[in-house]
Amino acid sequence: MARNKSQANSSNTSQARGFTSRQVVSSEELERRIAFFAGEESSLPLKSRLRTKMEVKSLQLYNYAVSATSFLQAAWVRFSEEKMSSGWLPSKPQFWINSRRSKMSLRVPFAEYAWPSKSKDFKPFQHQIQSVIFLLQNKRAYNFSDLGTGKTMSHLWCADFLQVNDKVKQVLIISPLSTMQSVWGSEIFLNFPHRKYRIAHGDRASRIAAINSKADYIIINHDGIAIDEVEDAIIRKIRSGDIGLIIVDELTAFKKHTTKRSKAMQRIERAAGLQVGLHGITGAPTPNSPTEAFGQAKIVNPYVKGMPKYFKQFQQSVEYQAAPYMWFPLPNADEIVNKILQPAVRFKRDDCIDIPECQYIEKVIEFTPEQKAIYKQMKDDLLVEYSQGEITAVNAAVKMSKLLQIAAGSVKDDNGNVMQIDSSTRDEELWEIFEQTGKSKLVVFSAFRASISHLEEFFRKRGVKVASIHGSVDHDSRAQYIRDFQDGDLQVLVIQPQSSAHGITLTASNVIVWYSLVPSGEIHIQANGRITRAGQKRKQLIYYFIGCKAEQRILKLLQDKGDMSHRVLNLFEEI
Repeated sequence: MARNKSQANSSNTSQARGFTSRQVVSSEELERRIAFFAGEESSLPLKSRLRTKMEVKSLQLYNYAVSATSFLQAAWVRFSEEKMSSGWLPSKPQFWINSRRSKMSLRVPFAEYAWPSKSKDFKPFQHQIQSVIFLLQNKRAYNFSDLGTGKTMSHLWCADFLQVNDKVKQVLIISPLSTMQSVWGSEIFLNFPHRKYRIAHGDRASRIAAINSKADYIIINHDGIAIDEVEDAIIRKIRSGDIGLIIVDELTAFKKHTTKRSKAMQRIERAAGLQVGLHGITGAPTPNSPTEAFGQAKIVNPYVKGMPKYFKQFQQSVEYQAAPYMWFPLPNADEIVNKILQPAVRFKRDDCIDIPECQYIEKVIEFTPEQKAIYKQMKDDLLVEYSQGEITAVNAAVKMSKLLQIAAGSVKDDNGNVMQIDSSTRDEELWEIFEQTGKSKLVVFSAFRASISHLEEFFRKRGVKVASIHGSVDHDSRAQYIRDFQDGDLQVLVIQPQSSAHGITLTASNVIVWYSLVPSGEIHIQANGRITRAGQKRKQLIYYFIGCKAEQRILKLLQDKGDMSHRVLNLFEEI
C-alpha cells in the first residue's frame, strides 16, 4: 500500500512538471539492453531479444523524428532570413545593373532606365540611385533617410522600374491624408506621365472603386485601411496578384501596435506574405520611446531575426520599469531597435554631397472643410469689391491678407476679434516635419499674431518647449528666447517675421517652416537668412505651406523677387 502511494506521488510530481510518467527500468531489463547494444543479444532468450529490438527501433524512430524536426526548423529559419534579405533582383547589383543577359531577363536593364522626371535635364542624386538599388534588393525594407533627401522619388522610381520590367502590376501607397494628393499624387502626375493613379478617399464605395481600379498606383490614407470593407478589398487585390508592392509613408503612424489601423495593417502584411514587397518610410522611427519600433516592425518585417512575438517581451528588452506606468530606456535600447528594424537604408542630408546647401520645398496643404467654406465666401466677397473698383493698390495688400489669415486658421474682423478656424491639416503637417527633425530645433514663421498664439498652444499641448517672438515681446525676453534656442533646451521658436527678420542668428536649427507667408520680398529674404548664415554647419531646409491660390501667387512673387506694392492688386484677377 505504501509502495503504491509512493508511486502515485511520484507520478503526480512528474506530470505536474510537464513530463510523461515512465515506469522505472529494472536491473534485468537494463542488462538486456546493454547486451543488445554490445552485440551479445544471442546470449538473451528469444522473447527478450525481440522485445529489446522493438524498444530500440522505437527509440531510433523517435530520434529520427527529433532530428528531422530540428533540421526543418533550421531550414525554415535560413529560408526566412534569405527571403527577408532578398528582393526582386539579385543581391549583387553587378548581375543586373549593366547586363542584358541577366538571369532576371530584364526588359529594361538598370543602366538604361530613363529615370523619368518633370525636367529633361534632371538627374537623380547619387544617394537616390543607391536607395533604389537597396529597395530593389530587399522586398521588405525601411527608408530612414533625413528630411529633404528625396525619399518619395526614390520609392516611385523603384516601383516604376519594377513595373517597366513586369515584376509588379500595381502599387499600394499608404500615406497621411495631407500628403495623398499634395505629395504622392503630385509627384506621380508631374514625373510619371505614363502612369495613372487613384486616390482611395471619400465614402466606402468610392474607396473600394479606387482600390478595384486598374490604376498603376492606389493611394489611401492610414485610417482608410481600417475600414473593414476597404481592408477586404485590399487583401483580395493582394491575393489576386495585382498589388505587388506596398509603400507605407510616415510609418510612425503604426508605432502603437494595438490601434485599429495597426491591426488592419498587420492583417494586410500577413496576406502579402513573402511574395509582395513592403517598404516603410520615416525620418525618425522612434521619436518618443524605443518601444515604438515594435508596431512598425510588425507590419514591415516581422520575420527579422530577434523580433519578439509579444510586445511585453520587447518592452522588457529595451526599457526598465522605475515605477507603475513609468518605463525608461535601457542603455542598449538603440542597439536592439536597430536589430529589429532591418534591413534599412539611411542617408543623412549633410552627408549627401550632391544636395544643394539650401533646399526650398513647397508643401501643398489641403484645406479643412471649414477653411474651404470660409475661403470661398471671402473670395467671392472680395471679387465683388474688386469688380466694383473698391479694391485699389492702396488697400489691396490688406484685403489679400484676409485670405492668407484663413489659410493660417485665424481671422481677425474689423473690430479686432479673432475667429479661430479649423486648420488641423496644416498643424499635422507641421508636426510631422518637427518629428522628422528628431524634435530638436525648429523655426516657424507666421505673419499673424493670432496664428502665433494658436501654434504656441498647439506645441505646448504636445509637451514641446516653445516660445514666440512678435511685436509685443520686449527686448530682454527676445534675447533670452534666442539664447535658450541657440544654447538651451528650447525646441521651437515661432516668429512673426515682420518683427524679427533682421539681425538675429538661429543656426541651432537648419529647418524653417513658413506656416503663413508675408507679402514682402525684403522680409522674406531676411527671415530665411536667420539660418542660412555664417555659423551654420548643416544643410538647410525651408518649407512653404501652400493651401490656396492666394498663397501660391504670393510665393511666386517672393521667389521672383517682385515688387509687391505694384503687383498685389493683379492677384485678384488670379485667385
